[in-house]
Amino acid sequence: MTNFAELFSVLSNLFLLLPFITAVRWRRILLSTVFFIECFVSGFYHACDGLGWCIFRYTILKNLDFFFAQSFIILIGIYIVHWTLELQWLCWVLNFVGMFVIVILQVTLPGELYVQAGIAFIVVFGIILYWAVYAYVNPERKLPPYDWFYFYLGASLLGLSTVLFSVQHVWPDFYWLVHSLWHIAASFGLHYLIQIKKPAEKWVNVAGRVGNNKYY
Repeated sequence: MTNFAELFSVLSNLFLLLPFITAVRWRRILLSTVFFIECFVSGFYHACDGLGWCIFRYTILKNLDFFFAQSFIILIGIYIVHWTLELQWLCWVLNFVGMFVIVILQVTLPGELYVQAGIAFIVVFGIILYWAVYAYVNPERKLPPYDWFYFYLGASLLGLSTVLFSVQHVWPDFYWLVHSLWHIAASFGLHYLIQIKKPAEKWVNVAGRVGNNKYY
């Protein structure tokens, strides 16, 4: 019998359009593309998983959903770094290398939670290392010039979403509700984290401009 409460798991993915629109406004091409794709990939996956409405095989939809969802962690982690325009090429390389690492972790680690935990550990360690180097190079500033209100708000919501993802199977009858709240909390968290930095300049190309030391 179809459990139509699972529709919430499908429709809650529409909240990803919020960080998608924000990423477009902030001129973050890769972020906006991944958010937009995952909005529909995850919706199709949950329609197949919870309602039996499958446009592709279940395993294909599941792997695509987890790939794009876990890509958020990598892309946001790299976004938190203040890249100079001359290093934009390195930023893009790391984005794609990170997404390749997700594929490797999905193949080698047993279960999605282990993959998410592994990716989160790598990203958090990388951010802490970046902050340490930044504080050493900029002793007068200590930490990058984020909008810290948005940083704390976004990080808190993403932390909440991680907790919801970890406990969603504790109450099987309410999995649809907890998982939907995870979608919503993560979407708002991403929306706020994008705003910790100023929008990219209109004239900045994909690779950045060599010799310009402004932060991006």
